[in-house]
Formats: sequence, C-alpha cells, structure tokens
Amino acid sequence: MSSTYKILVVDDEQIIRKSLSGLLEYTGYEVVTAGSGTECLHIMSSQYFDLVILDIVMPDMSGIEVLQRIKKKYKGTEVITVTGYADKEKAITTFRLGAYDFIEKPFESVEMLNTIANCLNQLKLKREIERKNRELRESEERYRLLAENVADVIWTIDIKSLRTTYVSSSVTGLRGCSVEEVMAQTLEETLTPSSLDLAMKTLEEEMAIEYVEQKDPFRTRTLELESKCKDGSTVWTEAKMTFLRGADGMPIEILGVSRDITKRKQVEQALRGLSPREREILQFVVDGKTSADIAEILSLSPKTVETYRSRMMGKLGIRNLPDLIKFAIQHCLTPLE
Repeated sequence: MSSTYKILVVDDEQIIRKSLSGLLEYTGYEVVTAGSGTECLHIMSSQYFDLVILDIVMPDMSGIEVLQRIKKKYKGTEVITVTGYADKEKAITTFRLGAYDFIEKPFESVEMLNTIANCLNQLKLKREIERKNRELRESEERYRLLAENVADVIWTIDIKSLRTTYVSSSVTGLRGCSVEEVMAQTLEETLTPSSLDLAMKTLEEEMAIEYVEQKDPFRTRTLELESKCKDGSTVWTEAKMTFLRGADGMPIEILGVSRDITKRKQVEQALRGLSPREREILQFVVDGKTSADIAEILSLSPKTVETYRSRMMGKLGIRNLPDLIKFAIQHCLTPLE
C-alpha cells in the first residue's frame, strides 16, 4: 500500500489506538493518533489528512460533533466512524452527516483494511474527477477570455438548423448587435441575399465532399460574405470555416472566424474606379519614379502625369504623394492583374 495516504486514528482507548495504528503502519499508511475529539481537531488544524477513523463515543466531545466540524472545515477528508453495537443508531446518523462508512466494534482487521482501501480508492477517483473538472473549467475560461478579447468574431452554427449556437461578444463591435440578438437571428437575417446564396452553395458542396471516400476532415473554406448590421448598413467579412464533428466523424456544427474586411473591399472598389492609365502611373509612383520619369516612359508631358496623379488621389481620398505611396503599398493596390 502506498504511503501517500495519511490517516488520523481518533479513539479514547489507548489499546485500540495502538493496535489500529500498528496495523495501518504495517500496511503502509502514514498514521497519527489522537485520544479525544479536542485533540483530533487541534492536530487537524496544522496537518492534512486523507482519512480520519473516528470513535463515536468519547468523553470530552462526541464523535458526531467532531464529524460535523471535520465535514464543515475539511471537505477533502473522508471519515470512517467506529462504534459499539449499542450505538448503531448514532452510527447511521454519522453516515447521514457525510461519513464514508461505519464499522462496529469489535472489528476484524480484514474488514477494517478493506473498508479503508475502498474509501481511499473512491477518494482518489473523486479527486481525479475534481481535477479533470477543474482543468476543464480553466480551459473553458481561457478559451472564453480569448474569444471575448479578440477583434475577430468566433462563431458556431448547427449543421441541421443552421442557427447560431455560439458567437463571441466581438460581434457587437462588428455588426452593432448583441450576442443575444445574433443568437436569435436566422441566416436570412444575418447575410445579404447574394452572400446567403454563396454560403448555402458552399455548404452544399462541402456536404457532398463528405460522401467521398478520400477527403480531408480538417479542410477549411474561406468566403467573403456581406453581413447585415443593426443600423441597416452592411459590413464585409472574410469568414474562415471548418466542420466540428461528432463521435461518428460526421459534421454536426460549422466553426467559423470572421474578420472585418470592409476597408479592403473599399480599396478594391476604389481601385476598380481607376482607369488603366491611372493604375499604370500608380505602379510607377510606388516604384519610386518621378513625374518626369513617368512622362518620359509613357511619352507624356509631366503636366499630364500630374493631372492623372491628382485625379487618382481624388478618387482614393488621398491628399499627398507620401500617403498615396503608403496607401498603395499597404493595400496592395499595385500591381493589378
């Protein structure tokens, strides 16, 4: 038996304390003894015990009162009560108060050791479950904090009902809707018609792949979708999605991360508004060419190049040349195929 477990034997009869502690120490337990309830509580105030073997009838303080105090203050400690036959009713009371079991005097060594072993095995299992639950709660809390503190919106949608089952609070900053409002919305209320059609077509394609023998269960799809905002406007998002799977390996939910790409879409729209000549000149500007250089390359006058550049800056909402170059580089405006 492992010496990991520490047991406190409490009995006012010295011969019982001595014989029982000797038996337990021989078995491999670490043992401390106490001759009264008061001594028991005093010892427990400075030492931790996995198990207390507690006599019910003691002169200074009843075992029932000691049990109540132990269970109130030392919730991780198990208690086995020991009682004479005439005190069986009290023993049942202690059982109801949280004692693991009670043993009648006189007891056999085998009976006592088996009861202790069963008690400590259950204690070990209980602690393992508590540890796993604690780790799970901590893990869930970490992921919750992560989800609630990123700008991107993390969400899940049920594969059958197509209703949102989770969405991070960052959705409020993106669409102006509360988490509760988003959870209550249908896809029709979330996406513009064209984006809804794209999303449903993509889902249909992905579900068809599920019936192909050779498939990647961890594959992802990325879509650009236009979502409706609470104020009636829309916002463009890049949604990266994958399936969450059940025990049978089949999809049960869609997990997605959506990122605001409205500015990028605005840049793309602005770029589409540039003429081929303006885009050509913009490329030369980004490459560090002066108006004179560009004029010579394109066989234009410097004044004409300046006119193109000014018109281009007006379309893009940019006031000076450094900002134009910075804007172009940041948003990959050039080159444009």
